[in-house]
Order: sequence, then structure tokens, then C-alpha cells
Amino acid sequence: MSRYRLLPCIVLVFAISGPVTPGEERRTVQDPDLDSARQKAARETDRVSRSAEDRLAEAQYREKAAGLALRVDAGAAASRENAALLYYQALLARREPDPATADVLNALSRGGEPDLRVRAFLGRHLATIELAQIASQMPHCHWGPMRAGEQQLDFNLGIPLRRLSRILDADARTLAADGYTRAALARCLTLRRLAHHAADDTYNLFSISQSIHTLGLLAMMQVLSMGPTDRETLTWLKGQLAAVPGTPFRPAEALHQWREAELRFWQTRPKGRAFTRELVLEKVPDADDRKLLSTLTDDQLLILALQGEQKAPGRYGISAPPGLLRRARQACDEFLAAALGIMNADLSYVEKRAKLLEMVETLDDRAADGDPIALLSEAPRVVEIYHRLMVRNAVYDNLVTAAIEICLARATTGPFPKALPAGLPQDLFTGRDFLYERAAESSVLRFDPDNLSRIRVRQFEFRARKSGSRNP
Repeated sequence: MSRYRLLPCIVLVFAISGPVTPGEERRTVQDPDLDSARQKAARETDRVSRSAEDRLAEAQYREKAAGLALRVDAGAAASRENAALLYYQALLARREPDPATADVLNALSRGGEPDLRVRAFLGRHLATIELAQIASQMPHCHWGPMRAGEQQLDFNLGIPLRRLSRILDADARTLAADGYTRAALARCLTLRRLAHHAADDTYNLFSISQSIHTLGLLAMMQVLSMGPTDRETLTWLKGQLAAVPGTPFRPAEALHQWREAELRFWQTRPKGRAFTRELVLEKVPDADDRKLLSTLTDDQLLILALQGEQKAPGRYGISAPPGLLRRARQACDEFLAAALGIMNADLSYVEKRAKLLEMVETLDDRAADGDPIALLSEAPRVVEIYHRLMVRNAVYDNLVTAAIEICLARATTGPFPKALPAGLPQDLFTGRDFLYERAAESSVLRFDPDNLSRIRVRQFEFRARKSGSRNP
């Protein structure tokens, strides 16, 4: 719009407001008490307005959240549309919580209780929750093309997806606190489906998926620990866990894809000059460093220079020779094949971890000796971490299975069982049964007593809930 079209509006506003007398102008500028009173009144009006909005949002949440969590969209499962489009809409509808609400949300994720602020926040995000729920029920999800020159989706996708998962986690825990056990468990399954949709064999999306998968399982354990839960709901949950996949672990595909991503980095770099010893050494300003580097073999110096190029492109202005890249790929493939053999071997977790760490610890020495694997070392360096995450998620799945059986036994007999039911999957970190203790009004389930998993929370207490479950 032209600024000249705005002129009549400005004149009209001025005419309605009337002229300001000199005295009024001085009072507006110079009377701090009046100004303070106006600001206080404005703040009070804003506070009352926000409180009314919060109460409305809380009421909407209490009215709609449980039914929404249990809703199955008839067309979603058969849809051929891309679920990512709905997830993106859900992310756009999300708003940042204020600091006080953020603190309560963080406490809630660690086992705290929801309050009015949390329910109001969730009430304002019912559209976000609904979009995510419908998207999670759709079979197809593709997050879109990569940016030019990138080998995988921007890692920044992980930040909004994790924020979305935090909303779903808060919803599950709040529903459980309000007595809606089945609705809370259904929301945990939404997290599980989101984790499956986020999954990809690229490292970034795998990391995002794995964290969401874990979040959903921890929320599920929290809901079950608040018991009792009726047999019908527990039987339903067992069936859902079997039908709803979470993060898929494909170590061979993932590790080789990460190797390919690093290989493409070398293949797509701007072409530089051919390697010579003189070209590299003349770029080293310190005489003592040059003297030390001059003792290296050609392979050692070339590998060292290319590692410098990887950290600071253009530092030496040299290219990786195609023959060297072929040798690097062969060395990397041999390393990964050996690591995968260890992962699949009939060994304990402790033995596998020790062997994988031993392999990883050789990489620096191999690079110093001029081994081409130094150019494709990203995948080899994470084999132990990948294996640990894979076992961790399997242990959480086993833990939920054990928790369901404990709750089923209690739903059948009344008190908590004296011991774990027979035939349960084990704690894969120890190779033994989960640790279980029964008290008068509770029971405790533990895993990994030596913290091989590096997981902070490794025990869960199951207790009686004073108020009955609503189970809509």
C-alpha cells in the first residue's frame, strides 16, 4: 500500500483523538506516577486476560485430550500421501512455552506432576497434537530433498522434531496423571510411530529417531508404574507394541551409508593440485614442525595433509587421488565387516563392547602410519556407540515387556508378584534377568547395575494409584 493512501487514515485518527494541550503534553512526558499507574493497569489487564485464556485452554485440554489420543483416523492407514507434510504443519503450529511453563515441562519429563500451565500449554497445542497423531498413522513419510551439496538432511530438522516429541511426551504423562491410562499409552505409541517415521540410515535422522523411540518407552514405563492397569488395557498394549514398529536398527545398511556419505565428500570437493612433499611442507610455517614432517613417508604425509584439508578446506590445496580413495574404501569395508561380525557374534555385551572399543582405538595409530582408512573413519569410529544404542533400545523394549507382565500378574492376583514371571526377555547388558524386588505397596524393576549402558535412570518403581483409572 502507498504511503499516500495511509495519509487519510492518519489524519482521521488525529482528528478523533483531538489536539493535545501543552499542559497535557507536559503531564504525559513528566508525570511518572501517572505513567506508572497506566503501566500497572495494562500489566494487570494483560495478566487477567492471559489467565482467562489459560483457563479456556486448560478446559479444552481436559475435555478433548483423552478422546483425541484414542482416535483412529479411518483414512490415514490407507493414505498414499506423505505424512511429513502433516508433521511440518504440526511444527508450524507449535509455539515456545514461557520460561515458567518450560521449567514445569522439564520437571514433568523427569517424573514431576503437571499443573495448570502444562494443561493450558497442551490445550493451546491440540491442533499440533492432532496433526502429529494423524501423520503418525499414515504409512508413508519422506522428509523432502536434501540441500544442494549436502549428503543428508539438515541436522536442524532434529530440533523441531525433538520439540514436537516433547509435546507428545508431556501429553502422555499428563493424561496418565489425570487417570486416562489407555489414552496415555496410546500417546506413547504416537511417539513410537513418529520415531519410525523419523528413522533413516543417515546418522542425523537415525539419532533423532532413536531419541524419540527412547522417549516414548520411558513415558510408557512412567504410565505403567502409576498402576494399577486393567487386564484389557494391558493385553491391548501388548498387541500394539507388536504391531507398531519404532526405530529400525540396520547396522550394515547404516554404517555403509555413513561411509558413502564421507566418500562423496572427497569425491565432490573442488579439484586441487596433485600431492607433492614440497607443496605440503612449504605450507607449514614452523621450522621444527617442517623438520618433523619431513621424516614421514609419502603416504603418511599425504594422509596427514588430507586430514588437514578435511578440517580446513583449502589449507594445502590438494586433492585425494582416486587410487587412494579406492584403498580407503576397501580398508573401511574390511573394518566394518569385522565390526559387524562382532555385533552378530554369540558373545556377551561386555565382550562385544571390549572388542569394538579395541578396534576403534586402533584407528589413530593406523592414520599415523599412513593407512587410507583415515579418510573414511567416521563410520568406523561410531561402531561401539551404534551397537550400544541398538542394545539400549532393545533393553527398553524388553523392560516394557517385563513391566506389562508384572502389571498383568498384579491385575490377576491383586498383590505384586513375588518374582518375575518366567520366560521374560533378559537385560542384554548383563545377559541375566532384570532385577526385581517386591515391597508391601510397590515393586521395583532394575537393569544394568554396573551402568554399562551409560543410562542415568535404570530403575522403575511400580506403585498403587489412589484414584481409579478413567480409561475412556
